[in-house]
Amino acid sequence: MKNRKWKCNFPVQPGSWFYLTVTWSNRSGLRMFKNGVLMSEQSKFKRKARVFRYGDEKCAVTLSPPTAQGTTLNADYDDLVIWYYELNKTFMYQVYRNSIDLPKIVDCKTNGTSLDIVIEDKYQIYDVKRDFKITWWRSGGDQRETRFAKGLSFSIPGLVQDSEYIVEIQRRMFVSASSKQTLVAVLSKPSKSTCSTKPYVPTRPKKFKVREKAGEYLMLQWQSPDIIYGSILGYKISYRVDDFKTPVEWKDTFRTNVKTAHLNNLKPFTDYIIKLSCRNENGSSKAITLRATTAEGVPTRPRRFKVKLKGEAVVIKWREPEKLNGLVHYRLFALVNGTKRTICSACGEWYKLEDVEQYTNYTFWVIAYNTNNDPRYESGPSENATIITPSYTPTSPRNLTVSFTQSGINVLWERSSDPRGRIEYKLLGFVNASKRIFCDECGLHYLMEDVGRYTVYTFWVVAYNVHKGYESQSTDKVTIDTASYVPTIPGELRVNVILEGILISWNKSHVPHGSIRYQLMGLENGLKREFCSDCGLRYLINKTKPNMNYSFWVVAHNIQNGYESLPSSVVRFYTVRIKPSPPEHILAPDVSDSSAKIAWTPPGKLSEKEEIIGYKVTLYDAFSVLQIKKTRSLQLKFTNLTQFSKYYVTVEVLSRVGYGPPSQQLIIHTKDANECAMNDVPCGEHAQCINSAGSYFCSCASGYVGDGIFCQGLPSGVKEADFCPEESARNTTWKKTYRGHTDKKLCPNGTIGISTRECLKGNGSRSYWSDPNLSNCVSAWMSEVDDKLADRTLNSTAVGDFFLKLLDNNDGRGLYGGDIIKSVNVIDLLYNKSKDNELDKEKSNPKVAETLLMNLINITEKIISPEKLKVWTDIPKGRRTEHSVKIMDGLDNAVLKSAKIVKFSSIQNEHINVRYGKVSSFKLRNNMSSLERDLDDMESIKLPQREKDKDIEDRVVAIIKYNTIAEVLSAGGKESNDEGVVNSAVLSISMNPPLSTPFQKPLEFKLSNQKDGKFDEHECVFLDTSRYPGFWSKNGCNVFNVTDNFTVCHCNHMTSFSVLMQVKPAELSYSDELILSWITRVGLYISLISLGLAFITFVFLPRPCGSKSGSRCFKLCEQGYRPTYLKKVRSGIHANLILSLALAEALFLWGIEKTHHKTTCYTVAVALHYLFLVAFHWMAAEGVILYLVLVKVFQRKSARKDKRMFMIICWGE
Repeated sequence: MKNRKWKCNFPVQPGSWFYLTVTWSNRSGLRMFKNGVLMSEQSKFKRKARVFRYGDEKCAVTLSPPTAQGTTLNADYDDLVIWYYELNKTFMYQVYRNSIDLPKIVDCKTNGTSLDIVIEDKYQIYDVKRDFKITWWRSGGDQRETRFAKGLSFSIPGLVQDSEYIVEIQRRMFVSASSKQTLVAVLSKPSKSTCSTKPYVPTRPKKFKVREKAGEYLMLQWQSPDIIYGSILGYKISYRVDDFKTPVEWKDTFRTNVKTAHLNNLKPFTDYIIKLSCRNENGSSKAITLRATTAEGVPTRPRRFKVKLKGEAVVIKWREPEKLNGLVHYRLFALVNGTKRTICSACGEWYKLEDVEQYTNYTFWVIAYNTNNDPRYESGPSENATIITPSYTPTSPRNLTVSFTQSGINVLWERSSDPRGRIEYKLLGFVNASKRIFCDECGLHYLMEDVGRYTVYTFWVVAYNVHKGYESQSTDKVTIDTASYVPTIPGELRVNVILEGILISWNKSHVPHGSIRYQLMGLENGLKREFCSDCGLRYLINKTKPNMNYSFWVVAHNIQNGYESLPSSVVRFYTVRIKPSPPEHILAPDVSDSSAKIAWTPPGKLSEKEEIIGYKVTLYDAFSVLQIKKTRSLQLKFTNLTQFSKYYVTVEVLSRVGYGPPSQQLIIHTKDANECAMNDVPCGEHAQCINSAGSYFCSCASGYVGDGIFCQGLPSGVKEADFCPEESARNTTWKKTYRGHTDKKLCPNGTIGISTRECLKGNGSRSYWSDPNLSNCVSAWMSEVDDKLADRTLNSTAVGDFFLKLLDNNDGRGLYGGDIIKSVNVIDLLYNKSKDNELDKEKSNPKVAETLLMNLINITEKIISPEKLKVWTDIPKGRRTEHSVKIMDGLDNAVLKSAKIVKFSSIQNEHINVRYGKVSSFKLRNNMSSLERDLDDMESIKLPQREKDKDIEDRVVAIIKYNTIAEVLSAGGKESNDEGVVNSAVLSISMNPPLSTPFQKPLEFKLSNQKDGKFDEHECVFLDTSRYPGFWSKNGCNVFNVTDNFTVCHCNHMTSFSVLMQVKPAELSYSDELILSWITRVGLYISLISLGLAFITFVFLPRPCGSKSGSRCFKLCEQGYRPTYLKKVRSGIHANLILSLALAEALFLWGIEKTHHKTTCYTVAVALHYLFLVAFHWMAAEGVILYLVLVKVFQRKSARKDKRMFMIICWGE
């Protein structure tokens, strides 16, 4: 059987039912039956091929409908039943009966005496002959009734109301017998259900009553029943006359789900019987009965009749009759001066009568009547009310005023004192004796914009009642003459020369009404212009050009209304000027260390018309103007000058034409003051005063330490390692110095200034020298450039050439830190002087700009070359960064200025490479997205793609590569102490106009690595100057790719970029460490003392007894027992918190110097971590206690358990 396949196909009719039987036995083999008829069988197997252990037959039976599309059925089985004996025909019927789902009752409805049954049959979709057997009996009874039904719904009539019935249903299927000639009925198992004949109708409505009644109608009202069974579909109202003499005639009316109803067309004063019932989908409820009597139908008189005058209207009000007897309306009547009028025929309960006449007698009354308009149901008239209307003619307006402004004639007035109704205003008047109506319904003002000159206007106003038309008397007339607002012509126009300017003056104009402003007009070389719009009576033109033709006239304007006068007479003036010559023989007869007296003689050649008014004396140094003084004398004294300094003085002559050209500059050298010879030198008792050129300093004697002003003996127990030894460095011998102090010396020979050097505490026990600070040491030959910088006749190119030659000629002498700083300031001054000359696009040309730019680059290269690296160590690190940034900013700006003049250029020096010009002039590759490397050592740059799509082609770009300035920034530093190692050149990229930042797509560039080896970290950085003196920042930059030879960076802005390696923390100086150590120790000692006092307070001090005599604490105090604060839970939390903090701080004080011992350091760190965690847990416990005290309503009373729990949680953690 396992390896054999057996299949039997046989025809069937679509939609017909059959049963299929499959049997197997060792004796008969495999056989298939359709409706009990053998359809197919297999040959017998031998005895040795027994499938079962025993010879009993096995049978598999399945029932399945045929497919709707086919006419044959393969033997596929849904349900499998196996028996261990041969099936007979009766048993096959039982299998058929038990194999199909049973029918069931899904709905059972009743109307009280019958049941409507709905059956659900799973196989009803197939066309099989079958019906249903229905059996029912009353619950608790024995009498059963049976009937058969073919459909899925049927009714059972003749049942007892309000009873429960059990209904049993069976499917009866008719299948073919073996002879294929008869049908055999096969019953399924029964399916039972319980149904009730009790109808689910609602109960009676509640509170059925008459809400309102009249002669011909009743208004009914009720509430919904208590039990509804679903939803109320409507209400039925039946009513009839309660009269046994007449035949019973019920009238019905139906209402939807509304709980009120009107019964209309009833007989007045008649008894009625009214029944009300409701219904749902199951039926109607029992009716509730009500008896009611209709009213007589005639309302009583209206009440509280009142009449009131409001403005121009009369308001009449009344109240409804005490007895309505139905729905009523009202008629309002009036006698107007003896004539009867019907004011309103269906009014409501009030009425407003408008448009009443003034001085009129009105008498009002009202009647109520039934809504059917039957005269029989009218009430009597109400009480009469009489009123006499007042006058409605308004009083005249008040306070008429007229003003004339620039907007026009503005007419204003105030309201009438007694308006008497709604009123409006009318403005009337005369225009040169012609009457006009200027405005009707004006409000309280009127603006007449079109005003004629030399015209007489007369105005008055009347008020009138809008509804009645009654007019008031007119106001007083107001007259205005516009001729009195025109200013007179300004007279006697005068022109005077004052210095380089012209003073124009004139006489005052007059106007009877208003105020005047003056407008100065004129011609300047034939071109008309306005010199002044609000001048007063004079105007000064501060500076005029020579050989100019001027014409002036003045117009007066009335500020109030804008009227202007006729123009004044025209005055013509011609400027002819010859500026005075400079003074002669300028000298300085008296020069001290802080002042200088300057004297000069007036110009030798003066014309008769020239008059010297005064002199302007300018004092300046090589870099800026210091003082400007004006005087009428031939001498002047400058004070507060710096000793041993060089100054320059020029004098200009001031005449009525103006200032003449400056004189030849006078060079002044102030003297050196010997401060050490003065009595007020602040040097200490054990200090020596040392004078220097332009300054002095104090130095402590041997055996003493200090800053020279305060010197004290050496502390006890000092060792040799606490001193920096005597040493010669930078042409200076530095004496033996105690650590933490500074040695001061005069600058080396050939230089001016004071040098310093600090003795520092090393990482070990030995002290060491810092780099000498020679930033104030300036070589004497450097002062030669000051004369060129101060000469106003020389441009930046000439000064740059001179300074470059000066550096070349003195290259063998060597430079100091002060020389570097002065060179940086010279570069900055040359750029500032050239901005408006050589680097001005309108004044210069490419050749001049390139010459100046080349000088600036050559000067910069000389001071940042590797040979000058040692010189940069003379400058402290902060100032070194400051002046490095100053170099790059000045050179970037100069190159950008040159790029506007030169279309494209590149400069390649040994230490600085420059490319500049318009972006469109660069050779771009990769579809205009990358700047090609025209120079071998310039890195490629990719501009942001989105930014290129704008007007970037017309912008100028400057790219500068500094090969050595990164070493300048870290000169003299040790890699272990620096913030990092700069491992590339500094690349500066700038553009004008600048692109908006941050870029959406980054700027990409490549920087070559200068140092080999493995580094812990690579960072693309830029020089951020937002905080003094400047620092390397990676904000907005990130590393895109790193190789051994180069680093690719992405940045969202443009500036000076580089690559930073091995970032390490900076080491504090000895003085900073000492200060921080003392701050830490003193603060911890103060904290420990305070924590100890708080701990004693909580643990040992007793609590006060309190003021409540009945409290537990008060009773204990009377017995002599004073509990401490520690008894309270919160106090215990505070004490434990203080204890944990105190232990942590004491442990930190003990272990602050134990960092050299690894085990001790580890133990202290773990203990500190634990103690601070305990402190945090006690803080959390305090928060829990506050919550329990302030928020919780019912609190725990067991404080001892709370203490124990907090101790375990907080100290256990």
